[in-house]
Parts: sequence; C-alpha cells; structure tokens
Amino acid sequence: MQIFTGPIFEEDDPVYKPFPKIQYPVRFWKVIATAYMLDQSEVIAQFGIEATAPFGAYKTFQVKVAEVERLSGLQFTSGGGVDPVQPLSACDLLKKKKRSTARLSIAAQESAGFDVPEGDVVLNELDDVYLDE
Repeated sequence: MQIFTGPIFEEDDPVYKPFPKIQYPVRFWKVIATAYMLDQSEVIAQFGIEATAPFGAYKTFQVKVAEVERLSGLQFTSGGGVDPVQPLSACDLLKKKKRSTARLSIAAQESAGFDVPEGDVVLNELDDVYLDE
C-alpha cells in the first residue's frame, strides 16, 4: 500500500507568532486509494500551534482524489509495469458514489469551518468511510 500525505497551503493560513513570516497550514490531505482531508483549524484555535492536541481532534473528510490533486498541484496514478498507467481519480469511489449526500448536514458543514464540497463525506466515525461502488 502506498500512502501520500501533504499540506494544503492557503494565503490566509495563520502565522507563527515568534516568526511572523512563517505561516502554517491548517488543512492536510491523504490519498490511500481514496482521498481524505484533515482540518486542524479548531484544534489550533483551542490549543495553539505548540500544544499536543487530543487524538481525534482534527476534522476529517473523505474527498474526491481530483480535489486533492487540484489543491496540491499533484497527479496520482495507478498501474505501471504490466498494467497500464491510469489516473487514480478514474477509479475514485466517491466519483462513482450513488448513495445520498443527505448525511452531510448543514450543521456538519458549519462545524467543518469551511464549505464541504457536494459529494464529500464528513467522517465522524469509521462507519462513515465510503467503501462501496
């Protein structure tokens, strides 16, 4: 298994007070054959940048691989060798998702601290991860 992870840099990211020219990202992405995004803005607001946050404090979203590609400027592929190389976004389960997005309530979007795109899934527990086609 390959896992990729990285920061999402935004112009309005907060600055590190001892070194005001240094900004730190509050959102991160992961791609593990599907894509996830984590948001630590509430944790930083509550505990600061130097504190150890409690486990599970970050907001986590299952997102389309194409969204992580757009935010990071990277492209993820699968295959190679014997199998033809294809974009990982072509086999993204959320892209093919048929179940209702009604579970993504307005309250869940507001608690996220930013707009959650249509079709993304707020992960409050393991059962929220979308794994089916």
